[in-house]
Amino acid sequence: MGNNWSRRIILSVMFLLFPLCAHAAEDPLLVILPFQIHSQEDLSRYRLEVPAIFSDKLKEERIRVLDPAMTQRVVSFLSVDPTGEEAAKEVGRFLEAGFAMTGSLTVVGKTVSLDALLVSLEKERPAVRLFAQGREMKSLPSLVEELTQKVVIYIYGDRRIGELAVSGNQRIEKEAILAVVKSLPGDLFSLKKTDEDIRAIFEMGYFDDVRVRTEPLADGLKVIYEVKENPTVTDVQFVGLDEIKEADASDAFNVKSYSVLNEQKLKEGVENLKELYRKDGYLNAEIDYRIEHVKEGEVVVAVNVREGSKVYIRQIDFQGNTAFDDGDLRSQMSTKVKGFLSWLLKTGKLEMPKLENDLENLSSFYQNNGYIQVKVGRPDIDTREDGIYITIPIDEGPRYSFGEVKLQGEFIVPEEELMGLLQAKSGDVYNREIVRKDVLALREVYNNRGYAFPDVNPIQNTDYDKLLVNLTYDIRKNDIIHFERINISGNTKTRDKVIRRELSVYEQGLFSAEGLRNSSQKLHRLDFFENIEFNTTKGSRDDTLVLQVNVMEKKTGNLAVGAGFSSNEGIVGSFEIQERNFLGYGQRMSFSGVLGGKSTQFSINFTEPWLFDIPLETTVGLFKLEREYDDFTKDSWGGNLKLSYPLWRKWDVDIWSTYRFESADVTDVDDDASIIIRDQEGHHTTSAVTLGLRRDTRDAYFLTTKGSDNWVSVEYAGGPLGGSAGFIKYLANSAWYFPLFWDMSFFSRGRIGYIQKNEGDELLLYEKFYLGGLNTIRGFQIRKVSPRDPITGDRIGGDKFVFFNFELRFPILKETAIYGVTFFDLGNVYPDDGDWDFTNLRRSVGGGIRWYSPLGPLRLEWGYNLAPEEDEDSNVWDFTIGYGF
Repeated sequence: MGNNWSRRIILSVMFLLFPLCAHAAEDPLLVILPFQIHSQEDLSRYRLEVPAIFSDKLKEERIRVLDPAMTQRVVSFLSVDPTGEEAAKEVGRFLEAGFAMTGSLTVVGKTVSLDALLVSLEKERPAVRLFAQGREMKSLPSLVEELTQKVVIYIYGDRRIGELAVSGNQRIEKEAILAVVKSLPGDLFSLKKTDEDIRAIFEMGYFDDVRVRTEPLADGLKVIYEVKENPTVTDVQFVGLDEIKEADASDAFNVKSYSVLNEQKLKEGVENLKELYRKDGYLNAEIDYRIEHVKEGEVVVAVNVREGSKVYIRQIDFQGNTAFDDGDLRSQMSTKVKGFLSWLLKTGKLEMPKLENDLENLSSFYQNNGYIQVKVGRPDIDTREDGIYITIPIDEGPRYSFGEVKLQGEFIVPEEELMGLLQAKSGDVYNREIVRKDVLALREVYNNRGYAFPDVNPIQNTDYDKLLVNLTYDIRKNDIIHFERINISGNTKTRDKVIRRELSVYEQGLFSAEGLRNSSQKLHRLDFFENIEFNTTKGSRDDTLVLQVNVMEKKTGNLAVGAGFSSNEGIVGSFEIQERNFLGYGQRMSFSGVLGGKSTQFSINFTEPWLFDIPLETTVGLFKLEREYDDFTKDSWGGNLKLSYPLWRKWDVDIWSTYRFESADVTDVDDDASIIIRDQEGHHTTSAVTLGLRRDTRDAYFLTTKGSDNWVSVEYAGGPLGGSAGFIKYLANSAWYFPLFWDMSFFSRGRIGYIQKNEGDELLLYEKFYLGGLNTIRGFQIRKVSPRDPITGDRIGGDKFVFFNFELRFPILKETAIYGVTFFDLGNVYPDDGDWDFTNLRRSVGGGIRWYSPLGPLRLEWGYNLAPEEDEDSNVWDFTIGYGF
């Protein structure tokens, strides 16, 4: 009796000195005796540190562990050797613990071993020995973690998870909840993991309460997550909206009716809505929300908006800039001050992502002008009542030039040839963009010879005293690469072969960057696809690649309608039904017509771009035309056959030839018409062959920005071909497109023609040249630029012509592909007996709109005749529009 009382007194004093952490009374108590240390170096601190690490791990599983320092005092008080099963039992019984553990840490070289003996004091159970081994002392925590799991199994039993379940959920799917928990069937049940699971379910944002309980199963435990869902949002109401449509606000807020209330989503919705207002210039917009409970399980979210006034950027200044003035620097920025056209160009608003990008652009601008140490600081943004004032600090630093520029490494062409590609020249102002272009140019040489992944490393050695950057391009060619396979996907209509035949790279062929670029251009020019992507992945060997061509098809059918008005013809309408990818074979079919007050024309055409599976483009066409001219009527029908073949692929040069036949009747000739016209009355036939060369490198057929279209042709009619008409017609065309700054582009075109009659044959009036209209000289009506009969004044056509178009195109609304154009056209047609007179050219100026509208390409243009003759209009409107299907 006395011994028990003395023991209790000692225990009470020690508990006061070393209080236990608060735990439930049913949590088992484990005492861990100081570990024995076996090592040549002094690791004595681990005698208590190892038990302390165990203590931290086991507390996560709700196993109480007596403080190791207190256990040490008990061991000293009892004067026992803290090794072996009997010592563990004696200390455990003294402390009235349910379990006790003793062990040792052994370090031999880099091998670390952890041995432990675990005994039960509550009921008769055999002791269990535990062992784990690792490399170096850094593995000690993981060794303790490994043994901790075995300790938990010994104390609680083998509590494997047999099943996971969810209860209380009504709208959130069970699978969605279990997808965020870490516990899995077959795992050892862990209170630590369970706590993490509860937090993860809470973080979903849909629950007011989450609990976990377990039920025994024959083969383990059933873990049940009991949840209580947040109420349902029955309505989202916006109060204070004025400048933003409710539909746009609802999309930004992104909390929908009959969804489960999620506070995190509400907060995100507020930020999204603020960003929507900021983008529209309302920087001071204040937005909050309140949750109104309408009945059990249902709430209404009321979003309160105080828009404030729109705030624009009034001024952008710079501090510290001396090399460039403020205007030069502002031109490098997409962030602009409010101006006269801000309502149209959407400028003057402060958008932080755009401003951040502008800071990078400013830094690049300086780097490209030799200031390699430039520092563009954080902008000072001052919001005042009248607007936003931005000040950007700049520390320019000195200006550097290129020093020595050289190459080193592995050359596959002569070094002199590679040096000739470099834009970086010794003595020039340093330019980071030039270095980048040089790297790309050098890589291109290797890419086009099969080396897909050459390393071109520009090594820069800066001489800060001389303000020079010495540059060495280090080249490593790496392996030569072949295309193992070419896969095509995304084409639901277009046949694979239609795509493959446009590729300039081939399976088992060498890698070629130029070939990939040409392939992309040719596929884009087919105009079958909205999007084209080329991706490469590693093949079955290190020296092979698989090319993946992904396409997104577009509508290739087109119903185009157009209209125009003239005082002579009245309203003229036109239509064309076209399919550019017939049945997915890349063939083109079209049916078109022109219906006017004085003319009717119908035509049908079929084009096979690859006849006999070679790039021999073949077009067959038929037409019917009836037209009332000022002094006669022409009624004709006919057809044509055109063949085109790529003569020099490298230069995009095609050769083409056309045979056409036309049978025409000229009737209703006015009695007072020109004698030249009256002589044409009757039946005529034309049988002609044309031969031409063409080089077309335009990047697009509508809204073209770069490239050129050049062609020449010679047409021969009559002679051995038959027909009543006989002539030789020469034509040449040169059109060039130049991209400019600010997404503008410049277009220039010149076209010239000459026709001569064969001796003994007719030169029909309608084979001669006339100008005027949307595609020649704007500001003049169709066929109204022509020589006249000196007696009657009738337009009788000429045997030679020339015209020029100069056009500037600029974006109006780039996002919606609306562009404006201004133009200057000039040209003339000369009589049979006249000479070329370039001082007597008809001239016009004007402007218009080009739009790739949802209905198809649209052109609306107005031309002003700078010197109208007596019976000519001073200005002419023309437009055309197409509809895709």
